[in-house]
Amino acid sequence: MVEASAVSLEKLCAFSDETQTLITVDAPLFGSLLVFEGKVLKRKSRGKKRETDSRLSSPESIVREASRFWIQDYKGVRDRKNREEMAALLEKI
Repeated sequence: MVEASAVSLEKLCAFSDETQTLITVDAPLFGSLLVFEGKVLKRKSRGKKRETDSRLSSPESIVREASRFWIQDYKGVRDRKNREEMAALLEKI
């Protein structure tokens, strides 16, 4: 069994770069982010108040708390993974 703490931002970037996929990382209480071709893509905030909000989480904390991961390949097919399944995929790469 693979440990779920094995998921890190660096591993997600490497996985995305090697497999040419878009990964959406979702931590419901902390936010979400996108990883594509080894880079973290920032989402635009929806309002001016949100832009200056000091409670916005860092990408590392979002990955640390994430419970859902969506992997989208170049054909547009999305596959949902939980934390344990994502950790197992990252161990293979």
